[in-house]
Amino acid sequence: MGSMVRAIARATGPACVALALAGCPGFGDRTLEALVDGAPTWEAHVRPIFEVQCWSCHGERPAGGAPYALFTYEQAVTHAAAIEHQVVVENRMPPGLGLPNAERAVIAAWLDGGAPRGEPKMDATAPVPDAAPPDAGPLDATPPDMGPPPTWNGEIGPLLAGGCATEFCHDVDQPSSGLDLSTYAGFDAGGFSGDLRGGGDPAASLLIKRLRGIGGARMPLTGDPFTEAQIRLCEAWIRAGAPVGP
Repeated sequence: MGSMVRAIARATGPACVALALAGCPGFGDRTLEALVDGAPTWEAHVRPIFEVQCWSCHGERPAGGAPYALFTYEQAVTHAAAIEHQVVVENRMPPGLGLPNAERAVIAAWLDGGAPRGEPKMDATAPVPDAAPPDAGPLDATPPDMGPPPTWNGEIGPLLAGGCATEFCHDVDQPSSGLDLSTYAGFDAGGFSGDLRGGGDPAASLLIKRLRGIGGARMPLTGDPFTEAQIRLCEAWIRAGAPVGP
């Protein structure tokens, strides 16, 4: 697979030479070729890894002491040598965790192949950008009268606390993308991507789009996705003006 994979083999030992050929512990029988369906590219294979594993610190605006961003293809190529050393060879990033061997293999093969950009990978199972899932109805549809709207203090705050305001995600200590969802003030302030309210329109709300996986990765990135009922509850809250509640 080339010099990068050989570097991994030197760093991790013979047991993981199979990174590119026969899988690794926790990798099952899946080979690198099966994972990436051809030569890895930034858009299709590496960017999704960085989005989950690196952007909480190396995002559009570096946080948590990160010295630079790895948000764009150009930034990743500029820092390719550092990625090779700290991720592929030393496996020191993310701090204290490192990457799974399978993901290191993808990054190694990408670097070894000249770090091609490629075309964005289209997932036929993902929701169509800016369109609601077929069974969800229009995002801005007015639901039947269900009594008082949900509030942050009543339903929404605890819901987001359990799914979004967790460590290394959108908690107060190192909020990913500058967005703290542990408090109403954090929600109200928004993050690097802007306001979450969408002017009271669920179809324009960044919060709802992320929960549905519209126009970007579906949130939360880890754990179970929100159910349709939970998302509709958030939509009703946004439509009502995102009230704090008593």
